Amino acid sequence: MNKKLTRIIIDGLMLVTLIVTIATMRGNMIVHTVFGGVFTLLMVVHVWITWRWTKGIAKNFKKVKPKIKWRFIVNKLLSTAWLLCIVTGIIAGVFTLTGIEGLVIRRIHGVSGVLACALTVVHMVQHRQRLMTLLKRKKKVAQVQVAEV
Repeated sequence: MNKKLTRIIIDGLMLVTLIVTIATMRGNMIVHTVFGGVFTLLMVVHVWITWRWTKGIAKNFKKVKPKIKWRFIVNKLLSTAWLLCIVTGIIAGVFTLTGIEGLVIRRIHGVSGVLACALTVVHMVQHRQRLMTLLKRKKKVAQVQVAEV
């Protein structure tokens, strides 16, 4: 499987798991926890796939264009917010299983989750041109294949 297709699949799965996780945050905690865990695993894969880009920007931060610096900063804020959300989610889950109240942890989990979702939207907007290019290319390929048949 080529690298671009892998990235598209991972990003799509991340979006679906994030939507399910958000949709179940006030109801089914088991589904919320499972999909949150799947999202975390997909996020680790996403970070691993983009690690060389991140490392390259970090090394040459002073030399890169302002637009790339902005993307890098948003990515770092996004990573920090999701990490805080994940860690506090795990702690809140342990508290729930042991009967500890943990209101502060739950509040931090909620606020960091909202912040992470907002930053995710910014992250997706930053990549909108690439996404549109990929969608247009796939549409053209599909039209050519239909015309050949």
